[in-house]
Amino acid sequence: MEPTRHLDVVTVRGYSEIKSALRKADKGQYDSIYVFFTGDKDQNGVSWCPDCVRAEPFIHGSLDKTKGRSIFFWCYVGERDKWKNPKNQFRVDPVFQLKCIPTLIKIGTQKRLTEAQCCRDDLLDLIFDDDSDECRASARTNVSSSASKQCCMCILF
Repeated sequence: MEPTRHLDVVTVRGYSEIKSALRKADKGQYDSIYVFFTGDKDQNGVSWCPDCVRAEPFIHGSLDKTKGRSIFFWCYVGERDKWKNPKNQFRVDPVFQLKCIPTLIKIGTQKRLTEAQCCRDDLLDLIFDDDSDECRASARTNVSSSASKQCCMCILF
């Protein structure tokens, strides 16, 4: 019998909203917590970020790949000028450490997809695969000590 699958999708806007929402997302309540960071949309529903526009249908199409009880946050990072500021809270946050958008991360793991990676079904399969959460990079031979701290997905690129 296949385990029960349940997905909550929540939209948040800005840094304070995602930080508050993550505090409220009880780890005991969810098996997996995902955050997709994307550019704000205009009055016509189109993001100022062309890479985000390209990634959106891939992300939507992959949400059915989540397993167990999961929560998926769709996080809007703000307008272009605010995002481009090097001191933007999303960029300097020690957990998020965003360098670009779109970015999809799985909280509590080192799994992260950025930009064009968010448009690759094979990589989206990996990020939603609970069986690959444990980083096996250190098990690889000839991997430097700094690389052994990276997720297997990170070493692929």
